[in-house]
Amino acid sequence: MSRAKEKFVPEKISRHKKNDKKETNEFLSWIYSLLIAVTIALCLRFFVFDFVVVEGDSMNPTLDSGQIMFVEKISYKFNQPSKGDIVISRYNDENKNYVKRAIANAGDEIRIESGEVFVNDMQLIEPYILEDMVGQMAPTEVASSTVFLMGDNRNNSLDSRMVGSIDLDIVRGKAVFVVWPFDKFGKIEG
Repeated sequence: MSRAKEKFVPEKISRHKKNDKKETNEFLSWIYSLLIAVTIALCLRFFVFDFVVVEGDSMNPTLDSGQIMFVEKISYKFNQPSKGDIVISRYNDENKNYVKRAIANAGDEIRIESGEVFVNDMQLIEPYILEDMVGQMAPTEVASSTVFLMGDNRNNSLDSRMVGSIDLDIVRGKAVFVVWPFDKFGKIEG
């Protein structure tokens, strides 16, 4: 009888060690997979897309304060913003996101007369503006490697009229669609 116990004990210990080793390997495999997934998600988040909250009323009526937008970051690494794009940018030394519309690119001449915006002597047709803009601006050429940004709520917007053209390397991305609130979910028209 004691011999029978001796035969089974090593087998049970051996099986138990194999199961422990298998469980440890499976646990390490899960940890490894989780680390890879987190690394990929962080890389995508920092280099490919972002979510940005609209703060303030400078983009009314197109965007409302509190809306959350999906922003893609890739296209402006290779191209400048297209006129009419809604972009996310910082203003030079500030660490705050600003949501504005691209109005003119490097080399364009922009001026404001009687509340109307002219780019290269062509008046912009802007159906997204609800009220007449107050103010004038002498003809100004947009500097190389910059973009001229303005809010859609022209009379309540801190934009390139005050801070100057924005360096392209601090333009963070293009607003693609609204994700929150759900009743406003959809593509943002440029």
